[in-house]
Amino acid sequence: MTDEVKGPTTKGTEGEILTSLWNMCFADMDSIAVTTAVRRIRQGYDVVELCGERYEVVDPDWTVEQDVYGCEHGRACQDVTPAEREVFEAMIAVRLAGG
Repeated sequence: MTDEVKGPTTKGTEGEILTSLWNMCFADMDSIAVTTAVRRIRQGYDVVELCGERYEVVDPDWTVEQDVYGCEHGRACQDVTPAEREVFEAMIAVRLAGG
């Protein structure tokens, strides 16, 4: 037996999901339930359910460079050491080559 919600699913980045949840709070939904859902998302949960709707955090569509560097700025990330940059560039080359 699964406890999955059969209602609609809202998918988005963490920021988009948090915005959707807070909008429910402003729409006179149960504020305790909304703040509990918000807290769970902030704690790292990927999925929360609220009022028959499922909210799912998905990673943004990043480029290979952004994914390897783990930063939305990709190669322009400032907090990368020269040794890390060398490893990251090798990983990017392998991924772009299809390996």
